[in-house]
Amino acid sequence: MVFISHQQKQDSIDISMKLLERYRIVSQRIILKIGGYSRELVVNIDEELPDDTIGIPRMSNELTLPEDIPYELVINGRVLSLGPVIAFVAYLKPNELTPKRLDRLKGRFSEYQSIKGLIYVCAARGINIEKKQIEGYYYNPQGENSTTR
Repeated sequence: MVFISHQQKQDSIDISMKLLERYRIVSQRIILKIGGYSRELVVNIDEELPDDTIGIPRMSNELTLPEDIPYELVINGRVLSLGPVIAFVAYLKPNELTPKRLDRLKGRFSEYQSIKGLIYVCAARGINIEKKQIEGYYYNPQGENSTTR
């Protein structure tokens, strides 16, 4: 399990020496894969990062990832996968994603601790294939009690 921290550098990923050793990362370039997104990045060792955190580029135009939830990290060769990323298509129209309806869906995420990763609730018409964007809400297991690590 790891957390992410967004960084300004756009062409690299920051990883502590401890994480490099734990996951046996030996390549100087890796492919970061998150759901259907992938991008090749240079590996930088950053001992200032907490051992359970990796620094990834801020991908505002491509992908938005919350920093306050845990992700599973899997290494397969040069591919570093973060996830899982799960879309829960709950309604047809985005305006149907009201606070009351979202609150009713919380029970569906009771096993979150065994899944972890990014789970978001969206509406079918909130999915824009051309722009590769999905409008919705992500599940934060800490809810309103979330604190900054």
